Amino acid sequence: DYYNIKVKGEIGTPLPGDLISACFDGLSAASATDPNCTVIRRNPVTGGLDGDPATTPGLSGVLSNLGVLKTNGVDMIANWKGDLGFADLSVGFVGNWTRSQKFKATPTSLDRECVGYFSVNCSFTGSMQPEFQTSTRFTLGFEKVDVSLLWRWMSKMDFEPQQIIDDGGDANSILPQYRHISPKSYFDLATRFNVTDNLTLTATVTNLLDSKPFVVGSTAGSTSFNSGNVYPSTYDSLGRRYAISAKVKF
Repeated sequence: DYYNIKVKGEIGTPLPGDLISACFDGLSAASATDPNCTVIRRNPVTGGLDGDPATTPGLSGVLSNLGVLKTNGVDMIANWKGDLGFADLSVGFVGNWTRSQKFKATPTSLDRECVGYFSVNCSFTGSMQPEFQTSTRFTLGFEKVDVSLLWRWMSKMDFEPQQIIDDGGDANSILPQYRHISPKSYFDLATRFNVTDNLTLTATVTNLLDSKPFVVGSTAGSTSFNSGNVYPSTYDSLGRRYAISAKVKF
C-alpha cells in the first residue's frame, strides 16, 4: 500500500530552529526588541534559556493554522501458515518504509525533513520516525497451547544535520556519542493455554531481552517527548515486564 498524505492548515507553532533562525540569520543588527527576537524569553538574571518557567518561558512561538505536514511511503503486510507435523506455524509480517516526512510551520519556515532524524525540531509528531519499521510474529500452535514470539525492529536514527546548521555550524553543539542511535530490536513472548473450553490463560513477557533505550542526552530533544534523555514515546524505557490474564466464557 503506497500512501501520500498532505495536510494543509496544520495547527502548530514554528519549530525551535525556525524561531531562532528568524532572530539571528541575516539580522546582524537584531536587537532584543526586534519582533523576531522577543519570542526568545531569557532568564532575567543570567540571560540564559534555563530557569523558572514563571520567569524564563524560553521559546514562545505564536500558534497558527498555517502549517503544512507531508508524508509518503509504503506499508506492507504478509501472512503465511503451514503444518510442521507436530504443530502449526504461522508467520505474520507488517512493515513500513517512510520515504519522507516534512513539516513547514509557516510559509516562511523551513520545510524540514525528519525521517531518520531526531532533535528538538523533529519532535513535532510526538515520536521519532525511523525510515524502516517492521513487526514479525511467529506462532507455534499445538493442541491446547499456542506459543508466540513477536520481533519489533526499527532502523537507525541520526541527529538532525539541519539543527547543527541552525546552531551556527557548531558540530560540538551535541556530543558525538549522542548523535547516532543504532537499529533497535525488541522481542515479546506470549503463551496461551486453553485449560478448558471455557477458560484460557495467557502469560506474556514484554521486552524479553530487557533491551535498554539509548541515552541521547537532555539537549537532543524537547523535554515533552525526550523526557530528558531517552525518547520513551519511541523506545521502551520500562524494560522487561510480565503479565498474566484469564479469559472465561459463560
